[in-house]
Amino acid sequence: MVGAPTKASCLPVGLPLADGWISPTILAITPSALGDLDHSAGFLEEAFEERDPFLIGIRSWPPLKNICRTERARAVVRKMGLEVRGD
Repeated sequence: MVGAPTKASCLPVGLPLADGWISPTILAITPSALGDLDHSAGFLEEAFEERDPFLIGIRSWPPLKNICRTERARAVVRKMGLEVRGD
């Protein structure tokens, strides 16, 4: 969806779900790539509340690097009991 942010931002909504659940951490990637870091941080907050296992990579997974620069994402890192890095 390069060059088509409107179409790309709709992708997570249309994903088929095998068991009715999709990781909020994974859903955070698309808005982050589109520059909507606030929306992405909201997904990370949801991931924390749902105990999403993918959230464990919040500080090291490259697709989440931009999101982790926001204060909302840093708050999630602190809630997880991890040290906030100054990347």
